[in-house]
Order: sequence, then C-alpha cells, then structure tokens
Amino acid sequence: MTEFAQQRVAIATVLYYKFLELILNAERARLKESFQSSVSILLAMDVFHASVFACCFEIVLFSYNSPFCFPWIIDNLKIPPYHFYKVIEVIIKEEKSLSRSLVKHLNQVLFLKRKDSKAA
Repeated sequence: MTEFAQQRVAIATVLYYKFLELILNAERARLKESFQSSVSILLAMDVFHASVFACCFEIVLFSYNSPFCFPWIIDNLKIPPYHFYKVIEVIIKEEKSLSRSLVKHLNQVLFLKRKDSKAA
C-alpha cells in the first residue's frame, strides 16, 4: 500500500472511532434502560463495523476528491447496501460538523439507493 493510501486509511480509521462513539452515545440517549443489551448485539455485528468504516472511507474519498466514487467502497468491502445506508442516515443526523457539501454528497448516495430500490 502506498504512503498516500496509508494516510487515507489512517484518517478513515480516526473517523471510524469518532463516529462509533457518536453512534453509541446516540443509542444510549435513545434506549436508556435497554442500552446494554441492544448495543451488545450491534457491536457483535461485523457488518455494522464494516458499514461505519465504509462510510468513513467514503467521506475521506469525497473530501480528498478521489477518483474512486460510490459505490466503489461498498463493492470492494462487499457490504450489503442496506447496512451502509442505515449508517449514513445516523451519521448525518448525529454529526453536526459535517460540511454542507459532504452532507449533500451523502444524501445523493441515499437518493441513489432509493432510486435503485424503486426501480427493482
């Protein structure tokens, strides 16, 4: 892996931990009493972690004007689109510091999913 690629993966990894904490805090506030059991189930799901990381990597790719664009990341990580889209919705809702252009990009990804599901 090139140094350039390693830097992008490192940035995506930092975002992953930030968003993981954000999602867990949102779930704690939402679920209160049943938080422990619900979060244990969520954290045991590999697809959840892969989806959060994929969303973080999509953010990095978009932010650095990468030639790789959606759905490249979910195709390469072999993530079911449904799980990826659910994570995007939570991140947009909970992370208030995302730039307007990034939120617009993530919403376009969601729009593509809705359009694809209507066509099927």
